[in-house]
Amino acid sequence: MSVAVVIPLFNGARWIDATLESVLKQEEPPAEIVVLDDGSTDVSPERARRTPGVHLLHNPQKGSLAARNFGLAHTTAAFVAFLDHDDLWHPAHLRLLRELLERNPRAPAAVASAQHFWNTEPELCTALRSEEPLDVWETFPFTCSVPTPSAVLLRRSALLAAGSWDANFAGMGDIELWLRLCTRHPFVKTQACTVAKRRHADSQWLKTRAHTIEYLDFRLRVMRAALARRLAERPAPAFQARFGKRLSALVAVRELAAAILAEDKAMLDTSVEQLEIALFDEPADYLRRPFYCLVSALCAIGDRAGYLKARDALLTRLTGTWPTVAPRTRAAIDAVIEDPPW
Repeated sequence: MSVAVVIPLFNGARWIDATLESVLKQEEPPAEIVVLDDGSTDVSPERARRTPGVHLLHNPQKGSLAARNFGLAHTTAAFVAFLDHDDLWHPAHLRLLRELLERNPRAPAAVASAQHFWNTEPELCTALRSEEPLDVWETFPFTCSVPTPSAVLLRRSALLAAGSWDANFAGMGDIELWLRLCTRHPFVKTQACTVAKRRHADSQWLKTRAHTIEYLDFRLRVMRAALARRLAERPAPAFQARFGKRLSALVAVRELAAAILAEDKAMLDTSVEQLEIALFDEPADYLRRPFYCLVSALCAIGDRAGYLKARDALLTRLTGTWPTVAPRTRAAIDAVIEDPPW
C-alpha cells in the first residue's frame, strides 16, 4: 500500500534539507511528499520547492495542526506519516511501520521508537524488531507513550474517522488525537528506533511549557475534553471512576507546581497528600508519571545539560521537603531522578 508524507514547515532552513534527505532515502519511497509552508520568513520554502519529488503548498490558516489537516486533504495514499521539519528517519522507517500495520489490521496506527538528540549525531537502530500493542490511555493524563508525531504511521481511514487534528488544542493536539484514535483499538509499537527527534532552543515543546501554570491548566482542559469524548463513545462507570481520579491527580500536580513556584510549604504538603490519595490504587511504577509531568513543566530549558541539572536540583529539593511522604511516592521521585523522561 502507498504512503504519503506530510511535513509542516516554519522557518526550518537549518534542518529541512536533512529532513527531506531522510525521506528521499527511504527503502520504500513514499508515493507523495507534501511540505506545508506555515508562513516562513526564511529560505526554507524555496529549499523544499527545489527538492525533487516534493510538492510545496502554503497553509491557508496558521499552525502545525491546520497544516497537517491541509496536507492530509491534498494526499490520497492509504497510509500517512507526519514528519516535523527538524526530525530525521532511518531508511527503513516507513517500510517497518507499513509492515506493522499490515500485520495488525485493526490497529489505527503504528509507532516507532525515537531517540532525542541535541547537537550530536543520532544513532538509529533497527536491531530490535519486537512489537506490542500500545494503548495511549494507559499513561493518561500525565505522559504520552508516543514519542513524537514523526514516529507514527496512520491509516488514512482511521484518521478521517476520528476527525483528524483538532486546531482547538494547538500545543497538545498530538496526544489529544492519539487518545481519540485509541478509543476502540490500540496502536501497535515496535522497539526499532527509526526516528531522531531533534531538540533545540526553538522546539515547540519548550514554548508550550514556558509558562508552567498556564501549561498545566491547558493540559487539564485537553485531558478533560478527551475523557468526556471517550465516555460519550464508550460509557463505563469503572473507567470513569479510575480516570476521574487520575484527573484529580493532575489537579494536584498543578497545585504542587504552584506551591513550588510560590515556595508555599503548607500548600506543597497539601498537594502532595492529594496526589497520593488520587493515585492510591494505581501501580507503584505509575507514580513516576506525575513527576515526569511536573519536571517537564518546571524545567523548560533549551539544552539537555541544563534540563538535567535543573531536574536534579528540583527533585532533590522536593525530597528534602517531604520528610513524611509515603515511601512509594519517595521511590517514584527517586526513579525520576535516575531515569529522565527522554
